[in-house]
Amino acid sequence: KNWRYANHSPLGKKGIRFTGSWYKLIITKEGIYKLGYNDFAQTGLDSTLLNPGQIQIYYGGGRELPRDIQAAVPDLLEIATYFYDQNSDGRFGKNDYILFYGQGTSGWEFKDSKKRYSHYINHYTDKNVFWLAIGNGPSKRMITKDGSKKFNENPTIMNTYQIGRAS
Repeated sequence: KNWRYANHSPLGKKGIRFTGSWYKLIITKEGIYKLGYNDFAQTGLDSTLLNPGQIQIYYGGGRELPRDIQAAVPDLLEIATYFYDQNSDGRFGKNDYILFYGQGTSGWEFKDSKKRYSHYINHYTDKNVFWLAIGNGPSKRMITKDGSKKFNENPTIMNTYQIGRAS
């Protein structure tokens, strides 16, 4: 039997430059994650020497791989990050940090083709792997939007109810 398939890259999408330094991040739950000075120091990196615009985070989705070895593997996707720069100097200082949204290996997603939500779960692991790339090129950033809401003078009042089983 031939157990190798040479036409696949184990890391997915062509066009990603695998240069610079890469670090593996493992998460088990969906949420917003923070990488700060101490996180980089634990790996032996001096974050004050890093260019925040060159720090990228990639992931492959955390889903089960297809059973068919001929099927395409998921692409590695870059996710948007937010860089908090306390003193706005463009360098990664001791009080600066990076935020990113990480998905777990189970959850809900909206399927456009079916016009409904469906549940997914990776039956083989509860760990999702993210890759932190340093010096691989410009990073994808989260956009900032004004979150303040302007209320009109006559707001609509909504009544809320808790629905439960009657005893």
